[in-house]
Amino acid sequence: MDNIQEYLQYTFTAIIGLFLVTGLLTGLIRGWKRALIRLGWLAACLIVLLCVTSLITPAFMNMDVSFLKLSYQGTSAKTLKEYITVVASTAFQSTPEELGGSVDYIVAIASMLLNGGIFVIMFFIL
Repeated sequence: MDNIQEYLQYTFTAIIGLFLVTGLLTGLIRGWKRALIRLGWLAACLIVLLCVTSLITPAFMNMDVSFLKLSYQGTSAKTLKEYITVVASTAFQSTPEELGGSVDYIVAIASMLLNGGIFVIMFFIL
């Protein structure tokens, strides 16, 4: 009697283990498929955004923003690029010509920050 009880106990344990292992493998396979599809979609969005964002940022920098009435210490600007140039030249108390390439670097840094912000916003939209 003890042998039959022990045999049934091991048999039921083996059947339950078989169901668990089968369910585990099925879940892993379905999970990998979904994860790979999501990873592919993420990579495609990343590539599209890298291409599109680099086209949108210069448009934002040169866009007419005179309706915002941007001015810094009495000097107004029509575009973001002009505004950044005005702020930089006023902060260093010189003209943009005197600063030379420094203004270009400051505009490039502002453009990079704007590019990052546009990328993040568009990434959440997609």
